[in-house]
Amino acid sequence: MTAGSPAASLRIVGYFDFSCPYSREAYSLIREMSAKYPQRFFFEYRDFPILESHPDAWNAAIAARCAADQNKFWSYADKLYANQTSQGTENLKVLAVKAGLDTNKFDDCFAKRLPQLAISKNFEEGKRLSLRGTPTFFMNGQRAEGALPRAEFEKLVLQFPEK
Repeated sequence: MTAGSPAASLRIVGYFDFSCPYSREAYSLIREMSAKYPQRFFFEYRDFPILESHPDAWNAAIAARCAADQNKFWSYADKLYANQTSQGTENLKVLAVKAGLDTNKFDDCFAKRLPQLAISKNFEEGKRLSLRGTPTFFMNGQRAEGALPRAEFEKLVLQFPEK
């Protein structure tokens, strides 16, 4: 799932866990900055659910990708991050309704675990990159771990011209 301008010279890849409070903080900042500066950077969201700490994170990632199949990833992800303490299967379905998804398509996708391969691919890539936690960013290839302070992130974004 991506946001921003594909032509932007600042490219950010972020690894997130829907159940991680630090990921929620960073996600909120990314959403805010991509709305404020849509032409200055390109952002790619990648899954890195850490089951040892967050047992519902994998199912949340599957649900979000099922929402993405209906072009509603961002609205669903907003709801997931706003409801981190209630990401059990039934609540994931409730959030699908709140996000305006076709619930039959969502339920079918979720039951068949269709996004499993894509999530596994992101997770294995994160392990190869020696990710220790979420969020972890790669900004034009430079690694940054944890939620970045707003002022620092905005300063970085403003160094790059609009495209």
